[in-house]
Amino acid sequence: MAPPAGSELPEPNATRRSWREELVVDGYNVAHAAPHLWPGDRDDLEGVRRALAEVLAAWVQRHGGSVMLVFDGALGTARRLTRTAGVEVVFSRPPDKADDLIKRELQLAHGSRRVRLVSSDRELQRWAQRHRLRVTGAVEFVDELETPPRPVRAPVVPRELDPNLALAAGEVDEWARLFAEAAAKKKGHRGV
Repeated sequence: MAPPAGSELPEPNATRRSWREELVVDGYNVAHAAPHLWPGDRDDLEGVRRALAEVLAAWVQRHGGSVMLVFDGALGTARRLTRTAGVEVVFSRPPDKADDLIKRELQLAHGSRRVRLVSSDRELQRWAQRHRLRVTGAVEFVDELETPPRPVRAPVVPRELDPNLALAAGEVDEWARLFAEAAAKKKGHRGV
């Protein structure tokens, strides 16, 4: 999942995600922080998982990168399903829990600046921090999902620092006059 520790990557937000961020998302933890994802029936876990995967797919489309969305599974074997581009949905296999899978992924990614854990589970957050990974709480990430991306604006360059500066005709005449005066003064000092 992650490149070797020490890979040279730009800082997050240094460019418009020119590097590929990899999110490891604690599925039910984030789902509980986003009540708008829950349909009328609070027992419809499949609907919640599908809605969260779709929201994360939209995030991937805007930001690039990938998402591993991890849920507890009650099935006999672990399942990996890629339901939408950039989002891998993973279910744990008993006796493992989603947290166990997440910890293994984080351990494999030790020190990677690309990988970010999304969870409010304090134990998982401490685990990620021990492995020198970035962490975002579920509520903060839901806010990030709901906040439209800000347009990238070109920096404002002061006129005097603009490398494409074009002088107006009056400015060119003023500079020519100043240089002529300076040259005349220089000549006058030599003759003294």
